[in-house]
Amino acid sequence: FLDDNFATHNKEVWRVLSGDWLFEDQKLKLKTPGHFVTIATQTNHPQDFKATLKYRTLTGGSIGSVGLFFDMVELKAAQAVYTALGTGNSTVQAFHRVNGSEVYPGAGIVPAVVKVNEDTTLEITARGQELKIWLNGELKLTYTMPTPRQPGRFALWCHAGVAEFHSLKIVPFEPSAEELQLALRTAESEAALAVKS
Repeated sequence: FLDDNFATHNKEVWRVLSGDWLFEDQKLKLKTPGHFVTIATQTNHPQDFKATLKYRTLTGGSIGSVGLFFDMVELKAAQAVYTALGTGNSTVQAFHRVNGSEVYPGAGIVPAVVKVNEDTTLEITARGQELKIWLNGELKLTYTMPTPRQPGRFALWCHAGVAEFHSLKIVPFEPSAEELQLALRTAESEAALAVKS
């Protein structure tokens, strides 16, 4: 779906929703902290996917949250994953935006080592309601998303912090053999019922 090293601002791929984003020095940079400063894809991402994001949280801002939205609809609804530096207690977290408000379930908060000015690799997989999060190659969270999935866009954001993004890759999951067999059996059953009626 997407494999971007941020060498240039591809306006067919990215749309700035807020903030002063710059594509420079083979990076996507946010220089000024703000409230969920966001850049989003122009099109919806695949329903089930794996995303790998490489970035660096920079000095500046009070909290230093760097994250991503998926299943995003007009900034009012989204699933989210992020790292936060905070006041000494760094975390990786999942949360949800519902009707424009953030909901932070306790099951989505995990302590993690995140340092300013150091490279970070955040990987996620989303399959159905299951979300898995890896930080720098270590599985940190397997989580059932409590809000329904929906078609939506992918976005990068910073909240009360600044960062530079080095690369983003989003790959759709191919359906497993079991999923294909189930789909085939379901279609055959529906076809048989249609013939009878």
